[in-house]
Amino acid sequence: MKTSNRRWQAWLFGLAITSISATAMAGESVPAAAAATPTGVEVRWSGHVASFYAYSFERPSNGAINNRIFDNRHNAFAISGASLGAEIQGSASYAKIALWWGLTPATIYAGEPNVAASTGVGPSNAQIWRLVQEVNAGWTVPGETGLQISAGLFPSPFGLEGATVRDNWNWSSSNLNFALPFYLAGARVSYPVGDGVHFTAGIYNGFGSLLDRNGEKSIALQLSGEEGTLQWGTCYYGGVERATSAPEGQPMLHMLDAWARWALGGGLSLAVQADVGYEDNDLGTSWWAAAALYVRKRLNDKVALT
Repeated sequence: MKTSNRRWQAWLFGLAITSISATAMAGESVPAAAAATPTGVEVRWSGHVASFYAYSFERPSNGAINNRIFDNRHNAFAISGASLGAEIQGSASYAKIALWWGLTPATIYAGEPNVAASTGVGPSNAQIWRLVQEVNAGWTVPGETGLQISAGLFPSPFGLEGATVRDNWNWSSSNLNFALPFYLAGARVSYPVGDGVHFTAGIYNGFGSLLDRNGEKSIALQLSGEEGTLQWGTCYYGGVERATSAPEGQPMLHMLDAWARWALGGGLSLAVQADVGYEDNDLGTSWWAAAALYVRKRLNDKVALT
């Protein structure tokens, strides 16, 4: 788990703008060229801009505030992330893509495997993939089962925080969030098992990597639900994550993630998250555990303290 030297670091000002949100139904005020679009297909556009000013009391000479994700530049106004996306929703299928730019995607894709080009095959690295925030498509099996099959690049299913600031309670990423992957690439099935409860099973290339670091695949089993003012989720992740040349060998990583969030009333909310990881490798046993507690007070419809 990565650690953060934050004792003397502080951000003074942050501004997140979620500015674009529109829905257009096919057949409603669309150009003549799009008249052949099947009725009932819905197109949703989305986007946001997250900007900030940060100041570190350590005053780093290179201007970088280490081990921060969203606000990692000292004494500078900067763009943490700017995103533009579209989702096409049909009666039984969907396709979604979101592209983004800024310091956040540059940071979270920095660990992407660097694969050189070969005969007739282009390279793969962080520079290529960091513009892609999400791209996936899915199909719902006909009938009343609600079973959905999807594949592509997905946001991480772990924990309470994600890569998009506007969707989080807090602007600055927690240490626990920094230790978990922000994205997974693969295929998954999702099934509603009860009132407000969903089960998802997926097979992925690896722990926060679009391309595998080895010849193995990883699995994730997720259960999430909502009842009244309580939301909760738990996820098991297992797979070989070491590179093929690692001295630890090719051990199986086991990780369990669990979280819950309550709206207590009066604008007060509470959330908790816990994670534990275990790996029995050639050099011994590696493990880690961490937890996070969040308290949020909403002052009005637009302002909250976390």
